[in-house]
Amino acid sequence: MRKLHFVLAKELKNPVDVIIVDETGSEWIKYCIPEQLNTFTLKTRGVIPLIPRLSFVLNLIKRLFMFGISSMTLMTAIIDTIKPKVVISFFDARIYGKLDNLYDNIAVISVQNSLRSSHPLTIGDWGHGDTLPSYYSFGNFEASFFKNRGVSINKFNAVGSLKLGIFLSEFMPHDNPINQRENQICYISQYRHEFCDLTNQRFAKDSTVQLHVRYCKTSYLMLVNWAEQNNYTVIVALADVNKNYSESEVQFFKNVIDSASVRFSENHRDKLSSYQHCFESKASLSLDSALSFELLGASEKVLFTGSADCQFQEDWGIAQNFERMPDEVKLASFSQVDFDSKLNNLLELSDASYRDITQDARKYYMNCTEVYPHESIKKHIEDCCESSQ
Repeated sequence: MRKLHFVLAKELKNPVDVIIVDETGSEWIKYCIPEQLNTFTLKTRGVIPLIPRLSFVLNLIKRLFMFGISSMTLMTAIIDTIKPKVVISFFDARIYGKLDNLYDNIAVISVQNSLRSSHPLTIGDWGHGDTLPSYYSFGNFEASFFKNRGVSINKFNAVGSLKLGIFLSEFMPHDNPINQRENQICYISQYRHEFCDLTNQRFAKDSTVQLHVRYCKTSYLMLVNWAEQNNYTVIVALADVNKNYSESEVQFFKNVIDSASVRFSENHRDKLSSYQHCFESKASLSLDSALSFELLGASEKVLFTGSADCQFQEDWGIAQNFERMPDEVKLASFSQVDFDSKLNNLLELSDASYRDITQDARKYYMNCTEVYPHESIKKHIEDCCESSQ
């Protein structure tokens, strides 16, 4: 049950230039906003936001006749009342395309925040005939992904990952690069508490979800076996930020194998700690995490294990996410021998060879450019605000 959330008058004391929709991820979107602009972050998750003003009530009634009882009615009434120049979100739901088509004088921007695949958990809520607004994507893959689903994009910008760009520019400046630890590999955890909760009937009975859990365990076991044989340390970048769940996450891996070669690191999202661990490591490994694709885009060595089972790729909806990947970064089978060979060969590759081999995949899946995503978006917002004056 969603609760009513009344926007405080002091939040709208000054004219609002930019509405950031959704608190989740807003800390990263704020890097995209020019300092001179006034912003308002609209809380939407688990609540129904309302503005205690007569003008809002009148706008709500007007939009109710146009769109009925819907999120579109509520969102347009809020925009009509606040009158921003820009609406932006670290979320790419279908509503933003509708808003972009409705408002000629307001820039609507969506920023990709996670990997897109054809599995229902990650495909999003778009359908044939839907539209995305000005869309800042990881790479050119998303253009094909949406085109194949009959979704059009008003303005497509393949700029790479917002969070990766922030990490590289703000957390890892070029004049103080991170030193790699000689014998460290990072395992990127994709643990999800709900996937492992056998009382959760939705996921407990989903054979593909349970296979995902199984392959995460298998990948981890093979990596630890390899590390013990090669005197490497495995650092596990934990996925969950909830302390209770992170304790369960650690136990999840210890139940697979309890090894002195492994250390676990809590996920401090505000510090982008997972990125830090990956850049400190000789290579990173995961089934199919978005962070792995980000690392690929940054020319960091990464091994994807989700590629090892073709049927799983189809069922999990990630086959297309590996189509343009070179064999050097894809595991071919869940055998220890194949795993050892693949990881050894990856580590032996020179940085120059690795960049050359992955060049096409990097541009297609995670197009890191000289201009960081937040800088590109900031310039876009500045231009929009100047043109609306």
